[in-house]
Amino acid sequence: MLEHCVDPVRAVEKIARLIKPGGRMILTAPFNSLTHFAPYHYATGFSRYFYEYHLDRLGFEIEELTANGGFFDFMDQEIGRMARVRRIYKAGWRGPLTVIFSQLFRLNARWLAEQDGPRMNRRSSELQCLGWFVVARKAA
Repeated sequence: MLEHCVDPVRAVEKIARLIKPGGRMILTAPFNSLTHFAPYHYATGFSRYFYEYHLDRLGFEIEELTANGGFFDFMDQEIGRMARVRRIYKAGWRGPLTVIFSQLFRLNARWLAEQDGPRMNRRSSELQCLGWFVVARKAA
C-alpha cells in the first residue's frame, strides 16, 4: 500500500501515532514494481533499510522482516510480463524465437531461484526481491 501514498514516510508516521504502546504495525509493499493503479502510484523501492530506519526512528522494534522471494524470482516475474508489455506498447513482432527464449529464461530463473534457498529466505533477497513483509511492535 505504501507505493500508493504520495508521502510514504509521512503515512508510516501517521500510522505509528495511532498505535498504542505495545501494539503492532503490519506493513507490506513491493521492493520494485511497475506502475500500477495509475495515476495513484507514487513510490517504489521499499528495501529492508527503509523499514529498519523509519520504524526504529518511530520507536518500533521489528519482530519480523521477511523478503518475498529473491533476485531470480523477480527476474522470472519480469520475463513473464514481456509478452503482455510487448502487446500493450506494440513493441514489435512476437516470433517463435521470442517465445522460446523467454520461456527458457524463465525456466532458468526458476531453477536458479530454487538454488537460492527457501522462497521466504532467499540469499539474493537483499539485492532484489518482490517485496517485504514487516511486523513491528511499538515500544511500551
